Amino acid sequence: MTGGTVTTTTSTKVLGNYSAQITVTKASANKWYVQLMQNNLPLTAGRKYTVSFWAKASKSLQIDNDVQQSGGNWTVYSTKTFTLTTAWKEYTYTFTAPASVTSQLAFNMAKTTGTIWIDNVSFK
Repeated sequence: MTGGTVTTTTSTKVLGNYSAQITVTKASANKWYVQLMQNNLPLTAGRKYTVSFWAKASKSLQIDNDVQQSGGNWTVYSTKTFTLTTAWKEYTYTFTAPASVTSQLAFNMAKTTGTIWIDNVSFK
């Protein structure tokens, strides 16, 4: 990870014992320079998928959530931009997979410095 750190924390969370705490120390036009991701998510062409997560930040800032090919040319199948606030909020969106591939769910956060907390991520 270039420009940030990621840890788990018990000090603020929505569900369970921990949330992910990501601190962006260096902003970049390359949003993936600070990234939290889950690999090996199978997509089936034509099937609808729902992504949901809870998040907040140390100040109002934007993050991107991408579902993209794992490896190869990293084709992006879905991308959404969310503006986080200092209060926990649930974010949800649905997309239809255009191809049957192995994908990854990526939170790209290098646009702005600050601290971001993410919890209770779901990919269905």
